[in-house]
Amino acid sequence: MRSHSALLRFESHCKFSSWLTIENVGPFDMEWTRDSYRRIGFGEQADALELAEKAWYDANGHEGNGYDAAWEAYQSADNPHQDEDERWFFILKILRDNGYWIAPQ
Repeated sequence: MRSHSALLRFESHCKFSSWLTIENVGPFDMEWTRDSYRRIGFGEQADALELAEKAWYDANGHEGNGYDAAWEAYQSADNPHQDEDERWFFILKILRDNGYWIAPQ
């Protein structure tokens, strides 16, 4: 099973960098992050992030109107996981579950 370090890295960066996180972690880790969200049952979050990432780059990111564009795109998605604090605690609960990490023998 692939590690979910990209997801944790993304969430941690979001606490400090807001939407600039998209650029900071880069396209490969954003794809990995979205895949990780899908694997823990947060497909709507992955879809919302995909919209936000596209909007960020279309609006020229940090140098342009990326923050507003990413936020608007993210908010436009049907996503029950938009509350950052609730999402963070739920993710930590999942990742603390040993059954999630230990492969069946």
